[in-house]
Amino acid sequence: MKKIQVYLLFFPLLIVSSCELLNAGDQHTIKEETVVVEAELTSGDLFQYSLGHFGDEEEAEILKAPDHATISQLSISPEEIQYKYQAIAGYTGDDDVIIQSRKGSDGEKPNDQILNTIIRFQINDSAE
Repeated sequence: MKKIQVYLLFFPLLIVSSCELLNAGDQHTIKEETVVVEAELTSGDLFQYSLGHFGDEEEAEILKAPDHATISQLSISPEEIQYKYQAIAGYTGDDDVIIQSRKGSDGEKPNDQILNTIIRFQINDSAE
């Protein structure tokens, strides 16, 4: 009976240690970077920006949508992801968008390269 009690006492410790060893192999470094793009547009212009080439497991999303846009979208093709923007007709002033892209997955581990792209728009009157 004493042997069973001793085993039961150490069994939870064994499970915790095993889980820590299994998780140690899953640890990876996440690299996060921010890029700022300045874009000067004339009111009514369509702006396009390439986020580059993406693999099957890689992705992008708009984290902060612009406040003055009629078009603000990500277009995904087999070759690349593009962001498209067009300000509300007649709007002049500043606007911005934040896009986060995640790359680096090999299909077995999560994406470990995060790029935050901030695009700052200066929209001018078409008569200027």
